[in-house]
Amino acid sequence: MNWFRKSIAILGIAAAAFSIAPVTALAQGTQKQPVQVRVQVEVETVEANDFVKLARNAFGVKDYQNAIFQANRALDLEPELAEGYLLRGQARTQLGQRQPAVKDLQQAAVLYWQQKDKAGYNAAVKSLWLASTISREAISQSNR
Repeated sequence: MNWFRKSIAILGIAAAAFSIAPVTALAQGTQKQPVQVRVQVEVETVEANDFVKLARNAFGVKDYQNAIFQANRALDLEPELAEGYLLRGQARTQLGQRQPAVKDLQQAAVLYWQQKDKAGYNAAVKSLWLASTISREAISQSNR
């Protein structure tokens, strides 16, 4: 009986060896040599103005949190971007964040003035006036 077990074990090992060997040989015969391929990839650079456009669009649909987020990204890339401060200040005004809004709008006005951009400067001053008007209305309503 012991020889029977040994025979079965040997036959099992032989069967396994023969079944693996042809597959291995077939796999080795069908392997292909690696091919080198050169691919040219265009890298698109993201500019601060791209984020300003996103902030402007978000502000247009009254998504003020997203407008602030996109303006922040624009200002990270270009800290002297007046429109980034203007949009962020306007969005903060709409959210009732008076002090940060005023600070942003003042910075926008200064930058527009330095850049000799009258239209931008006037927009920043008008937004400053609006921020102060809204905050006064909110204060007077809360005192009632």
